[in-house]
Amino acid sequence: PGIEFRCHGWVDIIGYGVVETCGSEDPVEVINHIHNHGGVAVFAHPNVRDYPIDSTWVAMLDGCEMWNITNEGKYLPQPGGIRKFRELVEANTGLLAFTGLDLHHTESYWNLSTQTYVEVRDRQSILKALKKGKFHSTSPLFSVDSRGRISSMKRFAISVLSSLLNVVRKMRDAVS
Repeated sequence: PGIEFRCHGWVDIIGYGVVETCGSEDPVEVINHIHNHGGVAVFAHPNVRDYPIDSTWVAMLDGCEMWNITNEGKYLPQPGGIRKFRELVEANTGLLAFTGLDLHHTESYWNLSTQTYVEVRDRQSILKALKKGKFHSTSPLFSVDSRGRISSMKRFAISVLSSLLNVVRKMRDAVS
């Protein structure tokens, strides 16, 4: 379980493992709330708009979505999302790379998963693995470790394939 908290400036922060709401829209207070309830604080879809990013709360985050399929490309991460993640790592070197389905609509589903390395499949073990970076994300066309390490060749391939997929999507939308 978890909650996506809406903060000032439309900044969304996911609290993995958190089921208690927070009475504040301040990112610092939301992240503290998540941590105080044993959760993992992740900046959701940072590439969607020009968010008011502050290094104070970025330094408090456990992770950031490198790829959110609904907003940033269904089949592959978008180069902008990868760049944004890399920029945020400069402000928080411990930032982990998360991926998200953001399932507001069933048609946005894609076979994307986060696989944790745990001996016991319970809430505490999974949250501990997420906090420690003992996970990786994978889909049929892409995989990335928790540190978001992607070779330059893979980034180039993503850029080319994402561009082609965007052209196909625009052509399909124009016909419909």
